[in-house]
Amino acid sequence: LAGVGSVQPVWDGDRTVNNPRYYSFFVGNWKFICINSMEDGFATGGVAAGSTMYNWLVNELNTPSNDKRKIVFCHHPRFSADNVYGDNTNMQPLWAAMQGKALILLSGHAHNYQLHKMRDASGNIVTGGGVYQVVSGTGGDDLYGWNLTYNVSGQDPIQFKRFGYGLTRITLSDTEATVCFIDNNGVVYNCTSLPVQSNATPTVNAGPDQTITLPATATLAGSASDDGNPNPPGNLQTAWTK
Repeated sequence: LAGVGSVQPVWDGDRTVNNPRYYSFFVGNWKFICINSMEDGFATGGVAAGSTMYNWLVNELNTPSNDKRKIVFCHHPRFSADNVYGDNTNMQPLWAAMQGKALILLSGHAHNYQLHKMRDASGNIVTGGGVYQVVSGTGGDDLYGWNLTYNVSGQDPIQFKRFGYGLTRITLSDTEATVCFIDNNGVVYNCTSLPVQSNATPTVNAGPDQTITLPATATLAGSASDDGNPNPPGNLQTAWTK
């Protein structure tokens, strides 16, 4: 990541507070958040809820709070259809914290390429409001095969997978991230556009101003609207006071 904007490498073995092995940076309007999935002491990788890194992560995901143009990247995936490691439940605190706050979890560890369908905090396949898991472990070591029975409630959660060496290309715009797999021969596979669902602040209007003389009464025509994101949306509640 050296040379990307003002980003400087931090993998120098220093675990002090002044130089932690996790950080964030912006590329245009997109925020990248790097997590060290070995920081919290899990031998197989993971993130501990309530740890220093986890609390930092939650703050980063909430800044800005209404924008899902965030990509979290780390070594270990939450979900993987490979036949060596598979899913990692120790990554669940990270996955749950990302819901409604980020678009993609980009990971390695499993030596193949996987683009998962959008999944919610429980790992269910959803059409909005969740997170995409991208596994990009095709850099050169021995490749891993597939768990042929991998499914979510009988459904295949994998949108695209590839057994081969290559790289992952992500092209960013204000409205989407386009993810492609490119093999060592330069062949581009399965470019998929992942739309951003920005969760805007609800719009509230108490109606036009009115002037009355007591004891007359006034009837207000208040309204409140929500953009429907994340999908499914939360419960919009209103309370009017004078």
